[in-house]
Amino acid sequence: MTADLRKRKQDLLEKQLEHQKQLVAKLEQPNQTKEQRAKTIEAIKIVQMSVEKLQKDISSTVASGTTASAAKIAAAKVLKRSTLTKTTAPALVKKSKEEVSRLSKHERFRSC
Repeated sequence: MTADLRKRKQDLLEKQLEHQKQLVAKLEQPNQTKEQRAKTIEAIKIVQMSVEKLQKDISSTVASGTTASAAKIAAAKVLKRSTLTKTTAPALVKKSKEEVSRLSKHERFRSC
């Protein structure tokens, strides 16, 4: 749902940018009166504000989506670690006890 909304906002942003380019091209035409130029400049400003707002919305949507994804990934890592620790901890303890007993035997033989 969020991806669909972001896609629609991105499409709208592209359309507004295209409209702004058309307005700038219209402004560059030499046959405009001062009134027409003033209206065109005002329209450019309005479109620019709308573009900036959309860009801000899109970046916040992406940031919140990234934050949610990062939270999910972090939770999965914690879960994986806890599962890994529970399943491998006894084997590690047993192995370390065996290593300790081997070391103890070797030290016994060295001391003789």
